[in-house]
Amino acid sequence: MKYEIESSLQGPSKDFTLITEVLKDYKIDYVWHKKNLSKQQFEQFMVEELASKIKTNKVNSLILWYAGHGHYDGYSSYCIPVDGEKSKLSSLYPIDHLKTPLQRMNLNHLLVITDACQAGASVRNVRSGAEELKMR
Repeated sequence: MKYEIESSLQGPSKDFTLITEVLKDYKIDYVWHKKNLSKQQFEQFMVEELASKIKTNKVNSLILWYAGHGHYDGYSSYCIPVDGEKSKLSSLYPIDHLKTPLQRMNLNHLLVITDACQAGASVRNVRSGAEELKMR
């Protein structure tokens, strides 16, 4: 990822290549790969574009994976978009904001992976009654 302020990361691209290789023998209908998103692009994708793609393509199982810089301020966890800056919370994407759009999507299966360094605990119980898996 090519950050404007934070140090760029090589790991997410390598991880995407690795996970794509691991999943190549599975039937996967769609892969939407987004990278180097600004905060505005991140919000648009989560609130509008992803929901539209899921509805149009009748997707019922989703793996949503964010890999990049993260931040935890002692209360909330954040994804840092490429134009974000840790010292300006308004430039970050709160991980809690993932919950609302995901709750609106009519999905049978949902796995959210946030590989955001220094983001603390993040998404839990996106849907009511969902089981929580903690990995520490």
